[in-house]
Amino acid sequence: MKKFLLMFAAVATLFTACNKDCDHDFIEVDYSKDIVGAWTHFADGSAEALVINADGSVVSAGVLNGAYWEKNGTVEIKANKMTLTFEDGDKWDGRFEMVAGKALAFVNDEIGIRINYEYFANDLSDEIVGMW
Repeated sequence: MKKFLLMFAAVATLFTACNKDCDHDFIEVDYSKDIVGAWTHFADGSAEALVINADGSVVSAGVLNGAYWEKNGTVEIKANKMTLTFEDGDKWDGRFEMVAGKALAFVNDEIGIRINYEYFANDLSDEIVGMW
């Protein structure tokens, strides 16, 4: 009987020690190293290369319906949110999803946009201009 009461007390202690309302902070993962590299996006009538450098600078170059663009800016990653700020004042905020070394998706549910990028293993950041 004592063994049963002791076991019951131990189990009861386990259930009362668990608290669903955690009061600890979640661990924020630093994705800054995972996003560095060249990413490509191809869709109907458009192609884009997004080159993200280790210093937080970014270059977006591409073709949309026959018109070429190139933008320089910065990227900031915080709490699973990505902010791309370009020198021309264009700014993109949204969440990102990624499979490191494979794919990156930029998602903004408010405006209904999802851009899927694939990792380009050969870093052409110095040669991207003029390859179109």
